[in-house]
Amino acid sequence: MKASLNTTIRILAALALLIVLTACPTIGPTTGTLIITITDDGSVIIAGARILLFDGTSGEVIDVLTTLATGQVEVELDPGSYQVKISAPGYLPTPPAGIAPIPLQIAAGQDLTETITLFADPNAGSTGSITGTVMAAGATGLAGVLVVAQNGPVWRATTTTIDGTFVLYNIPAGTTTIQGWRGGYNIPTADVVVTADTTSNQDLNAAAAPAGQVTGKVSFTSTSGSVIDITLLHPGTREVIPGLRTLINAGDFTYQLSGVPDGTFEIIASLDNDTFVIDPDESVQQGIPTVTIAGGSVVKDFKVTGAIRLDEPARTSAAVPIVSETPTFAWSKRSSYANASEFAIEVVDASGNVIWGGFGPANEILVSVANAGESSWSIEFDSDSSATQALESGRYYQVRIYAAKDDNNDPRGYLLVSGTETLDGLFRVQ
Repeated sequence: MKASLNTTIRILAALALLIVLTACPTIGPTTGTLIITITDDGSVIIAGARILLFDGTSGEVIDVLTTLATGQVEVELDPGSYQVKISAPGYLPTPPAGIAPIPLQIAAGQDLTETITLFADPNAGSTGSITGTVMAAGATGLAGVLVVAQNGPVWRATTTTIDGTFVLYNIPAGTTTIQGWRGGYNIPTADVVVTADTTSNQDLNAAAAPAGQVTGKVSFTSTSGSVIDITLLHPGTREVIPGLRTLINAGDFTYQLSGVPDGTFEIIASLDNDTFVIDPDESVQQGIPTVTIAGGSVVKDFKVTGAIRLDEPARTSAAVPIVSETPTFAWSKRSSYANASEFAIEVVDASGNVIWGGFGPANEILVSVANAGESSWSIEFDSDSSATQALESGRYYQVRIYAAKDDNNDPRGYLLVSGTETLDGLFRVQ
């Protein structure tokens, strides 16, 4: 009887353990790994390259990485969207000022491996570097400050690390103006005399609590309303001003940005890849809107519409799609531009120069695809042999598509009714 009881107890214990094990879900990896290798266009590894890692949603820098002797960095990340910008002594930054950071998408358990090519700065022999610290009250370093340098037409930008330090590479010799930007602080400019092949030091002092404010409302055209971002950008580099991005209120579609420092900024609705774009008839023909703050409040309203769905080059989990030297661009129908008469196409290089298509001096569309009621459209790069240059292996470009509707009341003969998203259409040539 005793043996039988012990056997019963063991059986019951085993069943209880089996039930517990069955009820507990298998725990898999909760993070992914990003592995980046930096090389030059001759496939030579670049040690000491500086990689700014941005949160893909907030636009804030979350880490500053430096490549090892192998030209590589490896970092473990939570699943989500990220962006990177790379700089190194003697090389042009990638992407350059004015071009959005390279997007990344990390999944749990994924090893995302990406090789990014830097190209030599043709003026490297006549440039220097600037280092320094952005200091807040109490002589503490201020993290997450956008630091911008301007020397004539040349712009360089970086972001301070956790201790407030920064490094700016490849600054032309001569007097350069630098300034820091972050929500909640005014940071005065400083002039730095840069000497070729030399590192100059210049600290910046941040004063807290500026009173600037931007408010407004967003309306939706040919699409239903949703929550989108409102973001301030530096007008010279198109970098996000840290701490100055917000979402509209879902109820009344209003927004408010507070703690805006004194200065002039580009302001954009729906910077994220979220299926919406700012009204292209305003942003393309008139330029991205700006606001100037001098301690007061400014009102800026926006109209947004549904974005063109770009199918090729398709966004994947990789940093950017890799295409041939004669890629085909394809997009498909959405209600926000179903009544378009034609589509305007333009391709820009990494410096933002239009190398194919776009708009002429009288705003005429230079390369177009007609809409005869199809559900999808496509065109091959330089199909009309009008490109000013061929696509080069290893380099980054962006294709932009705009939907145009005939309008006899407009001097141009059309209105732009939609376009691809700001961060969409980036590709690299294999």
